[in-house]
Amino acid sequence: MADLFNVTSLVLSIIVFGILYWSLNKYCFKPLFSIMEQRKLYIQNMQQQAESNRAELIAFQKEQQQILINARNEAKKMLEETIQASNSHAEKIIQIAKNETSLLKDEALRQIQKEKAQAMEQLTEQVDGISEMIVVKITGNGTDPSQGTNHVH
Repeated sequence: MADLFNVTSLVLSIIVFGILYWSLNKYCFKPLFSIMEQRKLYIQNMQQQAESNRAELIAFQKEQQQILINARNEAKKMLEETIQASNSHAEKIIQIAKNETSLLKDEALRQIQKEKAQAMEQLTEQVDGISEMIVVKITGNGTDPSQGTNHVH
């Protein structure tokens, strides 16, 4: 009987174990494995999305750097053009000032020559008048300078 109890007990244990395995598999393991599979897919999707976001971020950073480089280059170009235009404008102003100075200088020289000629003419007239007065005083001859006739030139 001891052998019979052991065999029966073993058979009943196997049957109970089979029923337990079947019920755990149906009601516990399948839903648990299903949830675990869903969680695995969710994590994979999140990893793919994170990788995609990182790639987009790198692309945006490269684009931003390129925009900054382009902006700096454009600003540098604009600054160079402004400096060049300013230098050109300054050269034009300097040339205009030189031309005006030259014209003023030429006009001043003409005015000086004109005044010199007038001064020489006045000196010549005064010398003539003084010469006549000296001749009249020395010789006692001649006409009165107030009468307007000149004997010495």
